[in-house]
Amino acid sequence: MKSALTVYFERFLARRQDSKALQGPRLLIVFFAGMALICGATVFIGAVPTKVFGHDIFVPLEIGWRVINGQHPHLDFTSGWGPLWFLLAALGLTISRHSVNGIGYANAIMALSVGIWSFFLGKNRLASFPRIILSFFLAALVSAPYPLGMPFFTSSHAMVYNRYGYALLGIILLENIAGVHGPKDAQREGWIGGISTGAALGLTLFLKASYFLVAGVLIGVLSLVLGRLGYRRLLGIVLGFSAVSLCLLSYLRFDAAAMLRDLRMAGAARAEALTSLTFAQNTLNHASVLLGAVLFALAAALLFGDRNPRWRGLRLPIIGALLFATDIGLMSTNAQWDGFPLCAVFAILIVSELTKDQQSLAATPAPSNLPLYAGAMFLGTLLFLPQFTSDLAGLAYGAWEKERPLTPPAVLHFTSPNLWPLLLYDGYQPRNNGRVFTAYVNDGAALLERETRPDERVLSIDMTNPFPYALERRPPHGGIASPTYRSNIDDAHRPSDDQFFGDADIVMVPKHPALGDEAFSDFYKAYEHGLDQRYYVAAQTDWWWMYRRK
Repeated sequence: MKSALTVYFERFLARRQDSKALQGPRLLIVFFAGMALICGATVFIGAVPTKVFGHDIFVPLEIGWRVINGQHPHLDFTSGWGPLWFLLAALGLTISRHSVNGIGYANAIMALSVGIWSFFLGKNRLASFPRIILSFFLAALVSAPYPLGMPFFTSSHAMVYNRYGYALLGIILLENIAGVHGPKDAQREGWIGGISTGAALGLTLFLKASYFLVAGVLIGVLSLVLGRLGYRRLLGIVLGFSAVSLCLLSYLRFDAAAMLRDLRMAGAARAEALTSLTFAQNTLNHASVLLGAVLFALAAALLFGDRNPRWRGLRLPIIGALLFATDIGLMSTNAQWDGFPLCAVFAILIVSELTKDQQSLAATPAPSNLPLYAGAMFLGTLLFLPQFTSDLAGLAYGAWEKERPLTPPAVLHFTSPNLWPLLLYDGYQPRNNGRVFTAYVNDGAALLERETRPDERVLSIDMTNPFPYALERRPPHGGIASPTYRSNIDDAHRPSDDQFFGDADIVMVPKHPALGDEAFSDFYKAYEHGLDQRYYVAAQTDWWWMYRRK
């Protein structure tokens, strides 16, 4: 027999997580208020005062500027990414009237999109409180201005495309794992769920190939393990994927071969740089997360018992281990140090399933599972709360830094009006951040304004080419989006000299490359012969050699 205190506590836990206060209009008010805070903070921050990898923000600036000037990735320049990120960057820059703050606007647009997508897809699938939490989690995951896996106070927009990719995978997990509850039209839910998953799958293909491959594997495995093989859902996946793919392929003039060529090149170069030791080390370093995910899944499976056929046997532990392995795989290929967003989404989804299950038992006389339930909730919280709180703290810290920036001489301002809102702080890796990198850009821009005509097109042999955007000039056709030797290009996998130099009139060669001497040396050697054939040194400063086409 349960004690009165036990019965009361069980009902409190179940109802607390799906309070009637979070229903109907009140639920919408809480959701939109939270999204307004997250997206409003992202817009307010714009270009965050940057502490690490300051050169990385010039990647979306360069590619966004290319799109604004009518260029297409894979057709007009080489890229290891699809066009999704580029289009978002271009939209943000357009809204901001070409200000660097447009990078924050693009993040806010993506955060709002995935937040709304998650919230409305979660109807009939998630309990109210987990539905709100998942939507906020994905929105904050997209918009937090620091590199994923690093401390929240290392402010930067570096590698934000990885945050986009994880958020899209979170949408896919929501539809694949969460069961549909309450009064529903099975046919309608099958169509909606399938189209949602297919659309998210298509977006991953045009974002970054590794996320597309992971998404395809997750959809296939989870559909088999959980018996999600209804023909309406599968047809919906095909329709959603086809609709998104056709839209983005039309932007690429249906030249799928050019996109696949670039993705294959980048994937082959990346594969050469990876070893099985990387995966093994990451797994060993994060064994506690694996233990937590499996224990949480086991506790949830024991709580479900035989009441929910979807979770019988070892399905939950298998899925938990699969998502841990997926996080490790992405972490290793992303050059990411930490962070388990997929395990966090898994925890939120299963906590929602437990909430629904415990609510159905709250009024029935059954043996008490309170310790097991409390343990499962504790483990689930440990899986998602660190990432969620870190992302929210990163947003708050970024807003605080934007409101109280450092002043000269502690920080050097860019001379370009478009770049004026961007502040790079001294610290980690000074060549690609702080006053050193700011001087690198300012000196090159001054040299070009002094020695070249506004109609001449400028290319740079380094990881980024800041000059077309900084000077508001038309970018050259050719070049590579963020070329990094032994990462997305190498000696065996790189564009030809003709593809690289394109129609550039001027080539800037740094004397103190942001890419680092070792990687830059290999990159320069790869294109040195083509440079000497086409260009001659026309001017130089302490920072740059300026080559002009012969």
